[in-house]
Amino acid sequence: MPPDSVQDKPKIIGECCCCNRGVEEQYELRGLDDGLYCEDCYNEVFTQCEDCGEVIEYEYANNDDNGYTYCNYCWDSRHEDVDLNSFDNSLSVYNPPEDTTFEHNKFERFVGVEIETLGPSDYYPGDKPDSFYTSSDGSVGTSDEDYGGYEFISQPMCGDTLFSEIDKMGAWLRSQAFRINKTCGLHIHIDARDLYYKELKGIMLVTKAFESTIFSMLPSRRYDSNWCKSINMSVNAIKALQSDSDFIHSYYDHCDEHPSLDKYNDARYQGLNLHARVYLGTIEFRYHSGTNNPTKIKNWITICQSIVEKGIALSREFDNKSEDWDADTHLLMNANGDLGLQAFVEILELDAIKDYIIRRVRKFDRPSTEESRQYMDNEINFRYI
Repeated sequence: MPPDSVQDKPKIIGECCCCNRGVEEQYELRGLDDGLYCEDCYNEVFTQCEDCGEVIEYEYANNDDNGYTYCNYCWDSRHEDVDLNSFDNSLSVYNPPEDTTFEHNKFERFVGVEIETLGPSDYYPGDKPDSFYTSSDGSVGTSDEDYGGYEFISQPMCGDTLFSEIDKMGAWLRSQAFRINKTCGLHIHIDARDLYYKELKGIMLVTKAFESTIFSMLPSRRYDSNWCKSINMSVNAIKALQSDSDFIHSYYDHCDEHPSLDKYNDARYQGLNLHARVYLGTIEFRYHSGTNNPTKIKNWITICQSIVEKGIALSREFDNKSEDWDADTHLLMNANGDLGLQAFVEILELDAIKDYIIRRVRKFDRPSTEESRQYMDNEINFRYI
């Protein structure tokens, strides 16, 4: 009989295939490939499906916002009921004064603004406008150890109240020495709880007809960004949508994603983010580069709201015969490529900010078409401001 010290010594049955540490018999764990793992490595490589308990590799697991993991079958099954009424309808909006006007911002839809920016770690939040709240943002980065990434998110607002609060927020950011870099973006959410496949279809067609013009107003890095991708549905695929379920299937299929209510579904990383309509009840525009400048923010909101309103108007023409369409509807319904800067200004009724738009395109020197360049050159009233 061996001494107790020898008899009680743990039996090593092999080495972990990841870290090469010895694995005791009582802690033997086998992976899907029948490889031997120590407990630490096994838990790093594998997890279990929250629904069915199947062991899956983390690399291939589907994760929801709460950190739960699912196999592909259960992930697909749990999202079968996602539709355009699945969003949480408890939207809290900023109550504007009773005498709110619509002189500078003529649109009545509520709008939420997300400003990604860099700020000093010791900034003083005391006099920040109450209409915005602060969130940290890990996607915004800098090598300056005294600065960090932040996101300032507004409550949904409308009319001139929206523009007034943006002016206040811009002044406050300036007073606190906030700044932007290429990791920052500006995101605009427009209330779309009452908009369904026809309106979304119209908004997609309008955006598609002017997407190159939109990118021509922005730094070139936005065009290649993974955070604001171009619409990847063709005009014909958009026009073929005939129901809410058609929209759900086609939008996510073209994004190579499954429909879900998870905020961070990769289908959100489109310049025109319609995943937001599914989980949040909004349409999000993600094209714009980062800015703390209230004038730029307000002008971009005007452009986004104009696209939405024109898309809604276009949707009312879908059931009419083509011979009854006006000239703008014919252009938008039959666009083969970008319609150019002049059509962008005229169809979206952006004459009030025309000079600003032209200045942006001139700055980046990337007009979407030759007609756009000629339009800029022929604008005798243009002032380089």
